[in-house]
Amino acid sequence: MSQAADRTLILLEHVARASGPMGLLEIAGRTGLDKTTCSRLLGLLVTRGWLVRDTETKKYSVGPTLVGISMSASLPDQVRLHFFPLLHELREASGETVSLQRRFGTLRVCVAGLESQHSLRRSLPIGSSMPLSAGPSGKAILAFADTETTTAAFAGLEEARHQTVHDHLGQIRKTGYLSTDGDRTPGVGAIAAPLFDRGGVYGSLTLAGPSSRFDAAARQAMLPMLLRAARDLTVLLGGDTGRYDGWTAANPPNQL
Repeated sequence: MSQAADRTLILLEHVARASGPMGLLEIAGRTGLDKTTCSRLLGLLVTRGWLVRDTETKKYSVGPTLVGISMSASLPDQVRLHFFPLLHELREASGETVSLQRRFGTLRVCVAGLESQHSLRRSLPIGSSMPLSAGPSGKAILAFADTETTTAAFAGLEEARHQTVHDHLGQIRKTGYLSTDGDRTPGVGAIAAPLFDRGGVYGSLTLAGPSSRFDAAARQAMLPMLLRAARDLTVLLGGDTGRYDGWTAANPPNQL
């Protein structure tokens, strides 16, 4: 291993194991690295999402990439055992990329999934994060988040987008899903449903692909299967499945 790689990993380990955010001087002191080298390597880790730097305190803490990987590795065995067969079924039936997103504060992190086997497909960067207000994956979570999280999510939005996001959240609460075309990324169609555990909203289950192929009709055709899979995962997570019964009744197959 190169010296630079070794030093980078040492920095990452110290910040990840710390009881709270760490400042540059503290990190340099604990690792024995000079301030300039330490600052450069920390900057690299921030750029890659392994760490985040608070703009006010200037302190470093674990970032969404590291959180995403750890979340994926920490999925309960019972969920992991049944989750990937469900993913495979969804991917085979839709032909598109399927992903599990988990809530992390006001972000949602991609922790697992399977990419479409088409050459033109939606990529699946495990560990990537986005605001809860971005795309159906995040909004399916935000629709059931606590007031504090919702307020923080809207505070980070351009005012012109408030009404659209508000309408989307209302639709998700009523029907149990959100289907969009180009909501976050132009040319991408996606449909997502929320997942719940004992503590409330856990994350979301999403299908996504090029809108030229995964259009509104294709997305609606997958809705019954998506809702069933989301309900099954919620059962495994110990969450309340009562909502799904109402949503299934509101979206009968003969209307899709």
